[in-house]
Amino acid sequence: MKSSDPERKPGNAGSAAGSGKNDVIVKTLRKGLWLTLGTLFFLLGIVGSLFPVLPGFVFFILALFSFMRCSRRFNSWVQRQHWFIRLKKRFHHSKPE
Repeated sequence: MKSSDPERKPGNAGSAAGSGKNDVIVKTLRKGLWLTLGTLFFLLGIVGSLFPVLPGFVFFILALFSFMRCSRRFNSWVQRQHWFIRLKKRFHHSKPE
C-alpha cells in the first residue's frame, strides 16, 4: 500500500457516502434559490402590471422560467400546455440560422 494512494487513505473512508448527502443539500439549495427568484420575479411582475414604469411581462416570463427550473412536475405541466408549445414553435422558426 502506497501512502500516495487516495483510495486507501484513512481520511477518505467516508467521502463516498458523504458526497450523496452533499448532493441532496446542493439540490435542495438550488431548488430554494429558483423558488425564491421565481417568487421575487412574480411579485415584480405584479408591481410592473400596476405601475407603468416597470415592465411586468418580462418579470412574469422570468418567474415562469424560474419556477420551471425549480420543479420537474411544473416544468412538464408547462411543456404540455398548448400556448407553450405554440410559443416554442414560433421561437424555433423565427431563430436566424
